[in-house]
Amino acid sequence: MTTWLKMQPQDTLPVYSLMRAFYDRRLGQGTVPDGRLYDSIGRCCGDYPHIEGWVIYESGTLAGYAMLSRGYDPAEGKELMRMEEFYISPEYRQAGTAERFLRALPGLYPGCGSVSVPDNGADAAWRPRGYRRVAALFSAACPSGDASPDRDAPRQSGH
Repeated sequence: MTTWLKMQPQDTLPVYSLMRAFYDRRLGQGTVPDGRLYDSIGRCCGDYPHIEGWVIYESGTLAGYAMLSRGYDPAEGKELMRMEEFYISPEYRQAGTAERFLRALPGLYPGCGSVSVPDNGADAAWRPRGYRRVAALFSAACPSGDASPDRDAPRQSGH
């Protein structure tokens, strides 16, 4: 049976091991420092309002985790949730664990405008789980926190 709970501080070490496996496989061993992983888990468990985590169990055994960030759609006047990370241990990938969590995920946020997932899979993978393609995103990197803009500096026009 697949179950899920909001991530709590006592989940730190078990989730760390899954997160380490996720990043080592995806980006290369040791690419992401341990401190960043612990910081992400801490934000998921603490008072940080922009991200939260879920731990996913299969028959009482930790099988994976998910991290979602919060956004807002002014046109709808509703909160939006976006999946930032989703990892299921290899031994549970064929057990339907991911599918059951993904189907249930929108229901974990009643009143929310939508839950979105990264656009890195075929429509055939997401549509049966209740998701639809909306749009692609473009993004630009922000300067480091050390380079905060001077609030009294004149604003430049884009003309």
